[in-house]
Amino acid sequence: MTMARYRLNNPPVICEIVEGEVIAINLDSGVYHSLRGDAAAVWSAIIAGCDGETILAASLSPADAAQGALDAFVERLKSLDLIVEDQTDDTPPSPDIAGWNADGLGFESYEDMTDLLGLDPVHEADLEAGWPVAAAG
Repeated sequence: MTMARYRLNNPPVICEIVEGEVIAINLDSGVYHSLRGDAAAVWSAIIAGCDGETILAASLSPADAAQGALDAFVERLKSLDLIVEDQTDDTPPSPDIAGWNADGLGFESYEDMTDLLGLDPVHEADLEAGWPVAAAG
């Protein structure tokens, strides 16, 4: 199966790599995600516009396991609105992706800051307390 090329869904998604960990935040939902190890490497290749065949070729797992894991990973990223299909005709770069394992594509999602990240500081702040205190009601 050929995987489409994807890009970061920016806006509203932003991401940063800190000491090998990808932190991706969807500012619309307020949910942030932590991707480490193999998941961070595959994420980086995906948002760089790398094609599925290149990503699969770097897998250290059996082909069927790698394909299933990559498909599930991409579907989860899409369902969380972190990536969108890249419709450009640009030739994708050939990022250097190290070997990855199918069982390493899990990642954590956190919703503990959704209220804070989803707060519109201009329209939803308490007038007396200011941002980041939400207005009553």
